[in-house]
Amino acid sequence: MRQEQHRRAERPLISVAQAAELAGVSEATGYRWLALGELPGAVRVGRRWYVRRVVLEAWLAVGAVADRFAA
Repeated sequence: MRQEQHRRAERPLISVAQAAELAGVSEATGYRWLALGELPGAVRVGRRWYVRRVVLEAWLAVGAVADRFAA
């Protein structure tokens, strides 16, 4: 189990649901941001959407999510 968690942490692409969880918002908000083009690092792979983990983490590090909720 521990190795599986470690492998997941290294994945460069994560699902929109995982990205929303990292951002501390609901899955619905994650998909809303995706639809509005506001989810950083979003890429389409086939028919599914993923988020580049490093881009999302950089966005979160600058406090972009906190800024969105402060308005």
